[in-house]
Amino acid sequence: MESKVTFRLADIAPQLIAYGEPEAAEKLMQLDDCSLHKIGVLAFDNYLVPKTILYKAVCLAVVEYLEGTKRELRRKKRVFPKGSA
Repeated sequence: MESKVTFRLADIAPQLIAYGEPEAAEKLMQLDDCSLHKIGVLAFDNYLVPKTILYKAVCLAVVEYLEGTKRELRRKKRVFPKGSA
């Protein structure tokens, strides 16, 4: 059985936006369970990298899955709109 990260879309979409990836956040909400499983597997691999926080590991996996290639997120640090967490 594959190791994967389980996540809630409602938790990850705001994280993607905070990392400067609003398009990925929008697309994430439309994915099926099979796609979300694949993202979870990619996220687990990302999380094995030392000092990678879980939210970032999942966000990197979403972008990689949607674009078909690994890349850094647009922002290194999350920037949240005022009044959100």
